[in-house]
Amino acid sequence: MPNDLAQFISAQLAALGLPVFGGKGNRPNINTFCPRGHDKDTPSLSIRKTDGRFYCFGCREVRGHNWNHMAKWLQINTLAEEDLPDPLGLFSKDIEDRIRKAQINFELPWDLEPWVGDYQHSKSVCIPESTLQALDAFRWYDGALRCYRILFPVRQYGDLRGWVARRIDKKKKDKPYKMKYRNALEMSSLEILYPLDIVEKMETNVVVLVEGPFDAIRLLNYDIPALAIMGTGNWNAESSCIDLLNVGAERIILAMDSDAAGKKARKEIGPSLARDFKVQDFYCPNKQDPGNISIPYMDKLWRMTRS
Repeated sequence: MPNDLAQFISAQLAALGLPVFGGKGNRPNINTFCPRGHDKDTPSLSIRKTDGRFYCFGCREVRGHNWNHMAKWLQINTLAEEDLPDPLGLFSKDIEDRIRKAQINFELPWDLEPWVGDYQHSKSVCIPESTLQALDAFRWYDGALRCYRILFPVRQYGDLRGWVARRIDKKKKDKPYKMKYRNALEMSSLEILYPLDIVEKMETNVVVLVEGPFDAIRLLNYDIPALAIMGTGNWNAESSCIDLLNVGAERIILAMDSDAAGKKARKEIGPSLARDFKVQDFYCPNKQDPGNISIPYMDKLWRMTRS
């Protein structure tokens, strides 16, 4: 179904006489010229194939979350199938309804309970109930592994895109501790920055990038606008830059873990952001990460976001 959306958008743009670059192949984005007409030589409007989010890297003003937003910028109504130059046999009268439903096909586990009280993430880190309520946290009994978890829905621009969960039972000495973290099977971590919708509401031009969702949750509890890349292997610059720019980010602070994977991620992610953002580094103490750094380091990071 994501291919349907990419071809739908490509056909709509082609019908308007706009060239489409990257419509085929495995690249995550389509590129075309901005409707404001400032990019005569190099197309600067980037459109994500999976959900239609777009951003113009030239004027930095043309941006939106879906095809309907783009149609407003183009000052058109969605063209009917018979008006498209090459519908490829994929389009029907209910194409937009099918696209919309395909984007919202995730479900939370049925047996959830609203989280009540604080959450003791570690001996030194406690997340208060107010922060957990803002993140819509749940308590879940994972029947597959017979354990309880704290679960957080993952929403992007209001749409449910999956969930992340962490075991909350104590590790027993005589039993292996399986699957400390568990994510929704259908969730594409390559397209997730968590929790995007919360940070967007903070109206900040600074974003701290961290590795894991619980790192981001702890920083948010200190009023630090943090987004998790869902693991060092899930960074996709072409896709994530659209989200970062859409939430208003101008400066990115990299706060990766202090281990080898974190150091490698910092070297890879920093240069990929340098074209569109001012990039700074925050270094965690040895063998620590943003989820467990001490209060003095947390204060230092907070001051960096306000400087």
